[in-house]
Amino acid sequence: AEPALVGLRSGLADADPRVRTAAADTASRRPDGAALADALITGLADADPEVRLAAARSLGALQVAAAFPALQQRLADPSPEQRLAALRALTRIDRDRTAALPELSRLASDPDARVAEAANRALAARAR
Repeated sequence: AEPALVGLRSGLADADPRVRTAAADTASRRPDGAALADALITGLADADPEVRLAAARSLGALQVAAAFPALQQRLADPSPEQRLAALRALTRIDRDRTAALPELSRLASDPDARVAEAANRALAARAR
């Protein structure tokens, strides 16, 4: 497993954004993928939007609690796809903590219907 992690870590730092995206996607499907949490968190700030999306999805799938603050910052991204990926990842990591986020009330009326729906679902979880 260790050589695969070394390869994925290298892929997450590759010059080609397609390689970085593929490495982030692959990390999410590995039982030891959370070992790449630091590189995936770095990927949330990547210049390439596909890498940012893949990093957010992977961090959510791997339930990396340390990524919560970085993902929370992505909720203000101008791109609805980025906001949605961050919100979904946060919900997978910690539903209750996500439901308590102050950003949710703003996101509940997001211009993008998918973001608004996900925010309203998270708010409904808080009400339970």
